[in-house]
Amino acid sequence: MERSSNKNIKVGYFYVGKDVQHECREFSHPESAKRLSLIEKQINNNEHLSDLVFIPQSEVIEGCVELAHDLKYIDKIKSVSKRIRNKNWYLDRGDTYIDKGTFEAAYLAASTACAAIQYVTENKLNHAFCAIRPPGHHASSKEFGGFCIFNNVAIASKFFLNLCPDKKVLIIDWDTHFGNGTFSIVKKLDSIYFFDISTMRLAFFEDQSGMLDRYEQRSR
Repeated sequence: MERSSNKNIKVGYFYVGKDVQHECREFSHPESAKRLSLIEKQINNNEHLSDLVFIPQSEVIEGCVELAHDLKYIDKIKSVSKRIRNKNWYLDRGDTYIDKGTFEAAYLAASTACAAIQYVTENKLNHAFCAIRPPGHHASSKEFGGFCIFNNVAIASKFFLNLCPDKKVLIIDWDTHFGNGTFSIVKKLDSIYFFDISTMRLAFFEDQSGMLDRYEQRSR
């Protein structure tokens, strides 16, 4: 994508500016890089969006994922991702896969969301949009699910509150499915309000937290 030439525009388009291997290699999965390429295509074809400022993120913000996730869970994602070679590993019933670059991709996605927060709080931008994957709203502090590894919006919200502790956050979860992971992380926090616009509850989601342990035992 071409960068905007208009220096007065204060809306940033944040994306991961580094190639990482997070793809389902066995079959055509709905959570793929095509999701982002379609967004980019629409932006390039829409003259009203041509003044966005494109900002790549290629470095992780150390410690940001730990704001919303258990350390043991983070270490397990990292460990399993390192063990992947020629095939994906599926963390649940085919919905959530892990690839050799999944840990890096997921950490960079969360870091990109936090970088956007930094730009806005430092008044470098008025608004920011993050085109990142894997998604996050089904990931709780200790569990994956529904394509999600790390909960980007929960991480970014806590990151913002660390920078601006006197502020509050409103999360509008706009999806077909209930953002169960986000809700479980922020529900007890007085500074974060969670507003859900889903049409389907996730009663079919089961506790998958032991599957990473079983994978590590199998691969030793």
